[in-house]
Amino acid sequence: MPDALDSEIYLAQLEHELEKMAVPPHRRDDMIHEVSSLLADGTPLASLGSPETFAREFEDALHGDTAENPELPIDFSGIFASKARRRIWDPENPRIFVPRTIGAGWDINMGALAVKLGILNPDDIDDDVLAAIPQPLVTAARLTPLVFAGVSAAALWKARKTGKRLAMNTTFTGTITKYWGPRSGIVAHAVIPAIAALWAAMPNPARRDILNKSALASMLNSAIAGSAISSLTAKNGKVSALALAALAAALPFACEFAVVAVPVRYGRRLVTRSRS
Repeated sequence: MPDALDSEIYLAQLEHELEKMAVPPHRRDDMIHEVSSLLADGTPLASLGSPETFAREFEDALHGDTAENPELPIDFSGIFASKARRRIWDPENPRIFVPRTIGAGWDINMGALAVKLGILNPDDIDDDVLAAIPQPLVTAARLTPLVFAGVSAAALWKARKTGKRLAMNTTFTGTITKYWGPRSGIVAHAVIPAIAALWAAMPNPARRDILNKSALASMLNSAIAGSAISSLTAKNGKVSALALAALAAALPFACEFAVVAVPVRYGRRLVTRSRS
């Protein structure tokens, strides 16, 4: 966990740099929230570079990848195209910000972040490494979204049984501003996670795409499950800020890293051992 004071100074400097670049306020807020989540998850400040460099990379993504739509990149091809899904785990691409794989806005290229953290090398996700990953690890990656779909459904059942309502929107301090309704709650916490889990588990001959799909679905389902679980701890319309940060922010990033980085690192170790 980075030093809290250093993190606050970094975020303040980053916000100042984004403001100097005339980045709109709502996008500045989104970026500060993303970086704050990374730091809360234990990402070293040094891996992000200076606030000036980080802000410049964001500006490049903002203006370089949106020539046809300068307001906001919108792309849903990640649902169907494996090439689009590679953007979220592309260690060979040094750019941190990439157009969102499914939806509007930007994703963080977790592959680039893994390289900056020293977890992966830029050329780690190659055919030899992917082929060396034991099948049980690949299966575990595919089942991870299903596990979190079950956790989310269980949290929904628990909420119904105890008479609690699950939070739809909360402030950074944990105050609940909006709740899911009876029907929308079922869709959000049972139907959507189940669809995401089935999507990730579909037959797929490409191991890299299996990991990418599992990472996307795991991040979504763990975020939904984490938010639901944190809602169960709510008292007087307020969720524990610590529980919210850990379960709804840090957990999804940790899951996405684990689903891809753990199998790839293990495969790399086996390839290195076989060549020595």
